[in-house]
Amino acid sequence: MSDSSQLALLLEVTFAGFLVLTLIVLGHRAVRIRGPGSARFVTVNASTNLSKKIKRIVGPGVDIFIPVGQGRYPLIIGARLFLGRRKQRKWENRIAHWIEIGASVIIIISSPNTEAIEYWQHLVNRLGNKLKVVILDRTIAPPEDAIEISRLDTFHPILIVKADDPLGMWVEGHHPPNSTVAYNVQYFARKDIIGYQRERFSRFLKVLRRLTNTAGSPPHIKVLTAENGGHSASEQAAMAA
Repeated sequence: MSDSSQLALLLEVTFAGFLVLTLIVLGHRAVRIRGPGSARFVTVNASTNLSKKIKRIVGPGVDIFIPVGQGRYPLIIGARLFLGRRKQRKWENRIAHWIEIGASVIIIISSPNTEAIEYWQHLVNRLGNKLKVVILDRTIAPPEDAIEISRLDTFHPILIVKADDPLGMWVEGHHPPNSTVAYNVQYFARKDIIGYQRERFSRFLKVLRRLTNTAGSPPHIKVLTAENGGHSASEQAAMAA
């Protein structure tokens, strides 16, 4: 075999090996993102990958607690030039689907601004009061709550729970404002929420339930209510018929 033939063969083998390795890596990432098991991500597109991980566990009677910091994530998606509005609608339809199958979605805004509040008010009007959007005000909150509210600006523990039974936990170590990307993200499947992780889940759940509990009308907790009587657009259409 000539030198040129050997070189050509070597290049072919190297390319084939690289291709196989690439497919293995992509396959492994696909399993981590779409599979139901626990996973860790250095960086990840927040809502898109969250919805893939919890798709199989959302159902009737399930509560989904979602801290969102400023609450501008859907607006950031929608502002993109390439398919932005389409991706925004996809995220909205995902929330609508969770509600339609009997889950409760609790959005927690710790650092609100006018634009975000207007957006979420519009979505509550569309989906009805089964979408609970909570606006927190640290400036008038008790010191303990004010600390927790500040922490939720960029640290987002997203909990999927039925009664007190943990179904899943998605923890974004750092999700910067005005970004669709979260860093140092961990997802814990139900079977792995034991020991220390169960303690973390219980601690996070206690805080999030306290910060979304409107009993006694605490002044630092406000819930957006639908301006159409609390009925979704589909429910209004059915009543009109």
